Amino acid sequence: MRKLLIIALLIVGCVFGDTIIKSSFAGNLTIKDVKFIKVEHNMVLYEYNGKQKTVKCSKIIEIVDNDGNPIEYDCNKIINEELIIINKTDKKESKLVHVSGFGFTFNIGSSMMNLLTIIDGAGMNLSPTVYYIHYLSNSKRIEPSLGYFSVSSEGESSSITTFGVGYLADRIQSNNFETYLGGRFSITMVSDEDDSALSISPVCGAEYSFSDNFSIGGEARFNYSLNTGDDELSTMDISSHLFFRFYK
Repeated sequence: MRKLLIIALLIVGCVFGDTIIKSSFAGNLTIKDVKFIKVEHNMVLYEYNGKQKTVKCSKIIEIVDNDGNPIEYDCNKIINEELIIINKTDKKESKLVHVSGFGFTFNIGSSMMNLLTIIDGAGMNLSPTVYYIHYLSNSKRIEPSLGYFSVSSEGESSSITTFGVGYLADRIQSNNFETYLGGRFSITMVSDEDDSALSISPVCGAEYSFSDNFSIGGEARFNYSLNTGDDELSTMDISSHLFFRFYK
């Protein structure tokens, strides 16, 4: 029985003959009869008494085999690889994270223009609008807007000014593509009219970023517009809008 025990101990000593020397509060600590496995996530992984254990790379002084030869390991390589992966992930996730910017669109055939055509009879159907984009968070933003259109006919001129604000919340985000839902409210005034028009529009849209600073998108709106004059004309329709946005 004793011979078998001695043989078993010799076999274990041959299989688990590595030694780890690490620093501790009381000085250097030597852990013998271990099996060095690998370096992972800035930790040295080894086996001791049938259990896997770890120790921080920064505490390792030396790892040697059963013959006293140093075992090569490289904590710096693992750390650098992890940093590269983290940086790539952060860059990928933050590609569409914006703070502010501006955009513009042309409201072609919108219900507001249709309503003002009825009021003024000028046949205006194209109104450029400029938007200021301010992000409240990574997925929510407000977009105050200003639109202006002027036309002259037979020596008479007329202009339309629109003030608006929109609240948008992102729904789907990928590397360069995102969709959003929200609503817009606007008030429009005609220079030679006392009346004004109000518009409330639930919206849905999407945009594709060609870079961190520029995107092109489209937006669909369900518009309800009301003239505040005595006749109280109103319209409801769906309009589409092509957006160009520039981010800081």
